[in-house]
Amino acid sequence: MNRNALILLIAFMLAYYTGSAQAGYKIRGYIFDSLTSEPVENAEIIVSGFTKKAITDKTGFFLLTAPTPECEAELHCISYHTKKQVLSSALISIIYISHRSYNLSSVEISANKPRDLMPGISYQIMDYEFSGENIILLAYERQSLFLPKLLLINSKGDTLSAVSVSKPLRLCRDFEGKVHFMSKTTSYEINTDGNNISLCNPISNEDFERINNTIVCHDGHNYYLRQYMNNDQILNYYNYNQTLDKLDCFRTITDIETIRRNRHGVYFDGKEEDIRFQQLIMNSAVKAPLIKINDTIFLFNYLESRLEKYSITSDTLAHVDINFHRNKSFSEDLFLDNEQLKVYAMYRDKGISQVKEISTNNGAILQTIDIPDFVFIEKIKIHDGTIYFLYKSKDLSEYKKLYTMKI
Repeated sequence: MNRNALILLIAFMLAYYTGSAQAGYKIRGYIFDSLTSEPVENAEIIVSGFTKKAITDKTGFFLLTAPTPECEAELHCISYHTKKQVLSSALISIIYISHRSYNLSSVEISANKPRDLMPGISYQIMDYEFSGENIILLAYERQSLFLPKLLLINSKGDTLSAVSVSKPLRLCRDFEGKVHFMSKTTSYEINTDGNNISLCNPISNEDFERINNTIVCHDGHNYYLRQYMNNDQILNYYNYNQTLDKLDCFRTITDIETIRRNRHGVYFDGKEEDIRFQQLIMNSAVKAPLIKINDTIFLFNYLESRLEKYSITSDTLAHVDINFHRNKSFSEDLFLDNEQLKVYAMYRDKGISQVKEISTNNGAILQTIDIPDFVFIEKIKIHDGTIYFLYKSKDLSEYKKLYTMKI
C-alpha cells in the first residue's frame, strides 16, 4: 500500500469513527415566541458537552442529534432570553421562549468617515452654529489672535461672507433659536439675510445669560422656565402662559440624598479645596434636560431614570423608565437634530466619542455611531443627519478644523 492510499484510508477511518461516536438519538421540536406564538427562526439549540448544534428554520422546527435519549439543551436567539430545556427523543418538543425585558433595537455602526469641511483653508475655527442651510464660524485667520472673524459658509465649505470682530468669546443660541456672537462684554444677534453676515441688537452678557439660563424654550405664548434651588439640588420647571399671564410649576425634581448629606455642613474640615470638592462632586446640579419636539415636551430625568412627556400646556402625558444614562462613559449631553427631530446622547471612553440615537417613545438606544480615529473632539453638534465637530491634531502646524460625518 503506497503512502497516499494509507493517508486516505486513515482519513476515512477517522471520519467513520467520529461519525459513529456522534451518531445518536434524533430529537425534534419547534420553538415559538411566548407572546405572539409565532415561529422563531434562527434559534440555536446546543447540548452541553456535545459538539453538534441545531438551528430552527422558518417554521421554528429543529432536528438535533444527541448522545442520549434525554438531554439538557440551551436555547439561544438574539433579543430572546436564553432558556434551558430537557429534550427527549421520544417526543416532539414544543418550546416557548420570551423576549428580553428591555426593548433594545438593532445597533448600527456607521462606516462613514469624518471629513474636513474646508480642506486647505487657513482658519483656526473656535466655534460654529447653524443658520438655515448655512454655517456661521468664529475663527482666527492663520492662527493669529489679532484677526478674529465671523464667517458664513455653505454646507460645501464655500465662504459666502465674512466680518471682523473683536474680543470674541463664543457663539450661542437664545431660547428662540437665534444665533448670537458673545464678546467679553456684549452679546450681538447675528443676521445672515441675503447671505451677508452682520451684527445687531446688542445686549450685555449678564442680561443675555440671565434670560437664556432661565427660559429653556417656548411654543407660541407658552414659555418653559428652569429654576435651580438649594445648591442646585432642587430643579423646578415652570410653564408661563403669556396670554393669561399665568405661571405654573409643573415639575419639581429633588436630590434628597445630597440635601441630607449637606445638612452636616461643609464636607471634611472646611478648607478651600474641600469646599471646592463639595461644589463639584457632592453638589453637582440635578440633571434633567428638557427638549421640545413639535407639540410634546420631553424631560430626560436622569436622577429618577425616567423619560417624562408633557403636552404644550404642561399636562402629564406619559413616562417610561430609561437606562441609557447609566453607562459610565455617558457625558450627560443630549443633542437635538432640529431638522430630523431626533435626539442623540454622547459617550466618551479614553478620548474616543460615540453618539447614540435615543428613542423618544421608550428611551431605548436605536443606533450607535462611532467617531473613529479622532481623540478628544470638541463641540459636537448634529444637523440634518450629519455629525459636526471641531478637531486639532497634535501636529503644531495644523489648524483646529470643522469636520463632518454622515450618520
